[in-house]
Amino acid sequence: MESFNELFKCAASIKTAQLAEKRRNFERQPKFIQSGLYYYDKYMTTRDDSTASKVLLCDALRKEAKAFFESGNHESALQKYEEVRLSSCDFVDV
Repeated sequence: MESFNELFKCAASIKTAQLAEKRRNFERQPKFIQSGLYYYDKYMTTRDDSTASKVLLCDALRKEAKAFFESGNHESALQKYEEVRLSSCDFVDV
């Protein structure tokens, strides 16, 4: 049983180191890339939507971003504009 616990601790240590390295790599990226990675899963489902629904989503997000900007909340506005950019990556119906 002791060898299992040692093996488990070793595996946990390796995984912790791997995740720390991934985090360091993420933190070194420019903010726009970080946002893209952060919001990627959230907007993957919209890729199959029609162009019209994508435009509606982008317009709603853009209005939220504009409201944040006009109220002086520039950080939230920037994040919302990043969501607009990511949700509108491919406005092409096939």
